[in-house]
Amino acid sequence: MKIKGAKYEVMKSAMLAIIERYGRKAIAKHFEGRSDTWVFWALWSQASFDLRNSDTHPAFGKGRVRTVPHNADFNIYSDGVNDNHIETALKKICNEAGIGALHRLSLVT
Repeated sequence: MKIKGAKYEVMKSAMLAIIERYGRKAIAKHFEGRSDTWVFWALWSQASFDLRNSDTHPAFGKGRVRTVPHNADFNIYSDGVNDNHIETALKKICNEAGIGALHRLSLVT
């Protein structure tokens, strides 16, 4: 896996914060019928937005609630990382957190 060390830990912490905020059951219900890949990227979109943007971003001024602390130094695409590497890390993080399709199915039924 290309993403490891501190970068992986920041990514994992951000994803777990998003999962904790919304809850596994709510995620399972909201994303019912979606592929794992779609769900993982949707959650990462939320996490990475918070990581990348400071409180001065207009979304936070319009009521968006920050879940993940801003990290101005975090750049997921540094060190030659591409979307395939991100997806591999997301699969590992989400499956360990119980957000994979089999886990979601058991939460909905």
